[in-house]
Amino acid sequence: MARLYRMDDYCLNERTTSHENLQPVRTMFVIERTTSLSVKPKARSVLKFVSLLCFTSSRKVIWVLGAIVIILSLCVFFKGFFMDNSDIFMMSLSPDEMNRIRNQSLVTWTQIHKSTASKKIICHDLMGRLGNVLFQYAAVLGLAHANNMSFYFDDKLGILQEILLNPPVYENEVLFRSHCRSTVIIRNQKDGAFDSRLLYLNQLLDVNVNGYLQSWKYFRSVEQEVRLALRFKDWILLKAERFVQGVRRKLPGRTLVGVHVRRTDHNEPEVGRMAASAEYLHNSMTYFRRRFSPLTFVLASDDLDWCRHSLRTQDNSSDVIFLNMHEPAVDMQILALMDHMIITVGTFGWWAGFFNTGLKVYMKNFFVPGLNFSKEFSDPSDYIYPGWIPL
Repeated sequence: MARLYRMDDYCLNERTTSHENLQPVRTMFVIERTTSLSVKPKARSVLKFVSLLCFTSSRKVIWVLGAIVIILSLCVFFKGFFMDNSDIFMMSLSPDEMNRIRNQSLVTWTQIHKSTASKKIICHDLMGRLGNVLFQYAAVLGLAHANNMSFYFDDKLGILQEILLNPPVYENEVLFRSHCRSTVIIRNQKDGAFDSRLLYLNQLLDVNVNGYLQSWKYFRSVEQEVRLALRFKDWILLKAERFVQGVRRKLPGRTLVGVHVRRTDHNEPEVGRMAASAEYLHNSMTYFRRRFSPLTFVLASDDLDWCRHSLRTQDNSSDVIFLNMHEPAVDMQILALMDHMIITVGTFGWWAGFFNTGLKVYMKNFFVPGLNFSKEFSDPSDYIYPGWIPL
């Protein structure tokens, strides 16, 4: 087990009445490989003296102080400032060097630093488009709940603010951002797999969790809270409901089945990323045609031309409405308002299916085993939501 202790060196050029905006000129770290640490009184006296000297000195002596700290570090190691059962060393590291160290045994390290927050923070930089962002937001909500921590998103928060009825709001964003500049960095092991380590974070640390976090298992304990948190704004609901009501007025009494077909950036068989096939569309539509009548499909896709051609070849497309693309959140809400849904690949369709209350079928062979893309899905059940029907 290793413990990481941090000491920020705030030596100043001149006196100041406020320390709120200060940046450390040097950060010292002590890594202790031991189960216990006991500081001798002599060591405490020396450390107090160094701290006092640092805050009362001008910038001209910073390098001298650095040399003193190094000498004291050697004394700590060789002269027994700490008890004999410890193996201590002290070093000064650049941010890049520190990040490299943080990626080793991160979960077992304890970091000591000044904090005014009541809880430690899970930080996350949102990545990707709508479906990816929703996964990361929901996962971080679940992780924050599991670890009794706060959370902060430092990038692409505008996507959530544009579409969510109640987007995350921070009372003191400056404080959260400052915490997230100095965190332990942990990456989920596979983007499409559930990493159980993240449910047991060290609650003494501010942590930056990286990755796409594409597993419903991260938020299964707070699923109802996630559904409430991900409610779209009224203008999105209004646009979607207006479209669906128009279809129902024109086609009264028909069961509506949403279809999402993603192809353009998922058609990479050389790496094992499989797009929807015409055969899958035929089989999934046949599945619903045998169960519901009369029936109409409402199809959204990033490649409508391919869909039209494929359906003309294999199916009677007279019962298909091709959805002209609106804003992404509006199209997702339209699919969610359908009676049932057909899902192909991609996170956009996943979330439309999650919001939909009817039957959902999904394309079970969305990757080729053994190729690169399949390595992100060690267990497909981590990604596929329970109750969905594989075809």
